[in-house]
Amino acid sequence: MAQPPEQDALLRVLSRPATMLELKDSEWDALLPRARVGRLLGRLAAQANAGDLMDRLPQATQHQFRAAMAVATHHANLVRWEVNRIERALAPLALPILLLKGAAYVAAELPPATGRLVDDVDIMVPRSSLGAVQAALHESGWQPVKRDPYVQHYYSTWMHELPPLRHRDRGTVVDVHHTILPLTARLDPDPDELWAAAQPLGIGRQY
Repeated sequence: MAQPPEQDALLRVLSRPATMLELKDSEWDALLPRARVGRLLGRLAAQANAGDLMDRLPQATQHQFRAAMAVATHHANLVRWEVNRIERALAPLALPILLLKGAAYVAAELPPATGRLVDDVDIMVPRSSLGAVQAALHESGWQPVKRDPYVQHYYSTWMHELPPLRHRDRGTVVDVHHTILPLTARLDPDPDELWAAAQPLGIGRQY
C-alpha cells in the first residue's frame, strides 16, 4: 500500500534533512501536522539546527521548529528533575538504578535526546528489589496507576515491569523494570548485560 504523500515527505526529511530546503509551502502545510502527531517536530527542528538549515526555512516553519525545541528542552529539564526525585526516594535502599529509554538519552546527553519528548521515566532495578523499590516510591508519593489486584498479579507474574506509578502531586510517571521484555516473550535478553554495560551518571546529584 502506498504511503500518503505527507508521510513520504516526513520519512524523507528525517533520513535526509537537507531535503527540507526543497519543500514547498503546501508540502510543509501537510508535513508539519503529521510530524506533530508523531511527536517528531522537535526532532526535525534539531536536525534543522544541526544542519544549519533553520534560517533558510520558511518563517512559519522556523516559528514552529523553535517552539518545538523549547518544549523539548522543557521536557528534558523535567526528566532531569524527576530522575533526581527518584534517586532521592530510592537512596535509602542503596541499590543500583539503571535509566532506560528517553530518560537515559537525556541523562547521558546522547544525540537521540535532542528534540525528544519524554513523558515518563523508565528505570531498571534488580528483580529481587522490586517490592522494596515500590514501597519506597509509594512513600515518596508515587502510586499505582492500575490498582486492580488481578492487574497487579499479572504484572508481577508475567511482565518485565511493575504497573506504572504516577506521582500524586506532579502527575509524573515512572515505569520500574527488572528486565526489558515481558517474561512471556520469545526473546529473553539477559538484563545482566545491561548492568555490565551501564555508565555511571550521578545526574540526580546536580540538583
